[in-house]
Amino acid sequence: MTTPPGWHPQPDGRERYWNGDQWTEHFRAAAPLPPPHPPASPGSGVPSWAKAAGLLFGGFLLGLVFGALGSGSDDSGTTAAPPTVTSVATVTQESTVTLTATVTAKPPAESTPPPAESTAPAPAAAISTTEAPAVQITVPDGVGMNYQEAQDLWRAAGLIVGVAEDATGANRLPFLDRNWVVVGQDLTPGSTVETGTVITATVKKYTDK
Repeated sequence: MTTPPGWHPQPDGRERYWNGDQWTEHFRAAAPLPPPHPPASPGSGVPSWAKAAGLLFGGFLLGLVFGALGSGSDDSGTTAAPPTVTSVATVTQESTVTLTATVTAKPPAESTPPPAESTAPAPAAAISTTEAPAVQITVPDGVGMNYQEAQDLWRAAGLIVGVAEDATGANRLPFLDRNWVVVGQDLTPGSTVETGTVITATVKKYTDK
């Protein structure tokens, strides 16, 4: 059997090089032995995919628990019994990972609806329909007075002066009232009428014949 070329151990603990035909004068220290493998820890047999599966299941379980806690109360006003969520996950590959969780949800607090506001309209204020009685006045006599003085007298008594009528029938308007004289009035002097009644005078110029 032919020895292959390379380094080979010697009785003195060193290694000597064999070129395939003969031993050379080259020596070297023996290569150190590899360190022994440390003993496996109890949890080292769990594969990484099993650990990842356990974490994923844990997140899913937490989602279910928070969903149970966040569910609203029913509309009937009764308090439901607190729900209990229990789940077990088992992953097996060279070792077993078991996750167990039991969660009891807190029952929702009872709420009292606010009292309904009254929508009845407020009673309307009473409106008085009693009219004030009309004031009665005595009609003053303005005949023979100039038209300006007669108007002042009638207005002071509470009458309303209407458009005067021309005694000559020419339908003239008295632009300067003091140049006209009252020769008649449609309300009889001394009669009683309501305040605000209209009085109409018949007038002519002092220069008219």
